[in-house]
Amino acid sequence: MRVGLTGTSTHFVDERHTASREIFGGPRGIEALSTSSLMNWAEEAAIAAVEEHLPRGSTTVGGETSLAHVAPTPKGMQVTCRAVLARISPARSGALRLLFEVTGEDRGGAVMTGTHLRFLVDRSSFEQRARGVLLPDGRRRGSVAPPPPRPLPPPSAEAPAPRIAPTPRPPQQPPMPPRPLPRFTGLDVGFGMI
Repeated sequence: MRVGLTGTSTHFVDERHTASREIFGGPRGIEALSTSSLMNWAEEAAIAAVEEHLPRGSTTVGGETSLAHVAPTPKGMQVTCRAVLARISPARSGALRLLFEVTGEDRGGAVMTGTHLRFLVDRSSFEQRARGVLLPDGRRRGSVAPPPPRPLPPPSAEAPAPRIAPTPRPPQQPPMPPRPLPRFTGLDVGFGMI
């Protein structure tokens, strides 16, 4: 594994890849390449860059994608996404962080630029961790979030509903007395007149 490894992903934009799909509003959508398709293709390119160089028993998992979709691509045009491994660094978990610079272009030029972060992990350990991620109360293992709220019991017929007292209003200031209007003399009228 070394910096500079490069992978590509090439696709023709068809109905599945456009922003007109039902998920994006159906017929009201746009007949152009969706950003989510570009994100998938950038990830494919990053995987292709390193898949031949992975140690036995390991894999990469996505961590973060940040991209700018800078130009539209119509249905029927070919798009090539390219990922270059720009940096390798250790993560706190012991995995390796793999940062890729990603670009996408069609025959008109650049359509996307950004970064994609992946982690090199031990496949079996990661899959085991993924299977054991939820606790019985529905929280994620290792999460600091409180458990999901329990539904409130239905109101009982015996207990009357609590009465909420109205909030008192602060006292209002007395209105200001009206100011006398300025008096105009005949000299004040007719500005600009001879």
